Amino acid sequence: MKNRVKNMLSVFALIVLFSLFQGYVVSNNWELFGYVFELFITTALVFIGQYFTDKFDSPYRIIELGLEFLMVTVVVLACGHYFGWYRFPNVGSVIWIIVVVYVISYFLDIAKTKKEAEEVNQMIKIRKMQRAKGK
Repeated sequence: MKNRVKNMLSVFALIVLFSLFQGYVVSNNWELFGYVFELFITTALVFIGQYFTDKFDSPYRIIELGLEFLMVTVVVLACGHYFGWYRFPNVGSVIWIIVVVYVISYFLDIAKTKKEAEEVNQMIKIRKMQRAKGK
């Protein structure tokens, strides 16, 4: 099921990108395609940043989460400023959006980790039963 969802999201992303590109070819308007490309760059920078924040190890999980959230916030605010997504008085609403997306992503990650742990535990039980039958 997980692979189906990944494949569906990948195909959807390709459809969106090519639809926007086709819109450019027909109407010579890069605006929407450029915006999607800006989002892609921002997302790529966040994932690169996560590569480095994941290497930071603390005995306190809240410090790791705080560092990751700070990195995401800085990247999004910097990209948003560079790309002109917001004006300074609207920074609060941008931070609010970052908080909402981060919290949702965090809970999705917890659910994914929990499911993976359950699958590993199930595999361990099956192997123990197979070993017990083999003796």
